[in-house]
Amino acid sequence: MRRLRLVLLALGALALVAGTGAMSSTTADRGVSVQVADDEDALLGIETEGVVVSAPPADRGGDSDSNDGGENGNADDAPGNSGDAPGRNASNASDASGADRTTLLTLTNNAPGALDVSVDVAGGGDDEPTVQGLQAPDTLDAGERVPVEGTVVCGGERGEYDLTVDIVAAGDGLEIDATRELTVECGS
Repeated sequence: MRRLRLVLLALGALALVAGTGAMSSTTADRGVSVQVADDEDALLGIETEGVVVSAPPADRGGDSDSNDGGENGNADDAPGNSGDAPGRNASNASDASGADRTTLLTLTNNAPGALDVSVDVAGGGDDEPTVQGLQAPDTLDAGERVPVEGTVVCGGERGEYDLTVDIVAAGDGLEIDATRELTVECGS
């Protein structure tokens, strides 16, 4: 028994001298998972449409250098705008030249908050199609889905053309910059 007391006493003294063995730092690997979503399911869903302008280019009318809209092509008083929602238009409306407005692409806000949006369509070199009276939303609320519309005016040549669409959306700590190609077929 006496021996047991001495052993326990020695172990107790050793524990006091040796410390508790606590860590002052640690290193651990942490896993990270990143997924890429399809255009329609991304934070800013983008659905592009192929555009076919079936009338011959000379019959489309309109001035290919004009733009009915203001900044970003958004104009509340642009021809064909019903005035129900600023910067948005019915998909079968016509502009001043009589050409039909068409849906170029559809934007969906899959982010948790509102996004400020800017859309620009580039292209329209000599004899290439242009987009007039671009109607795009200035803001997309969470879950909102809105078409981007405009009047495609073909240049002097029949054929298939690619127009570049630049889309910028920004919201609470989020900025999205996307470029998509829009295929336009003139005079099919």
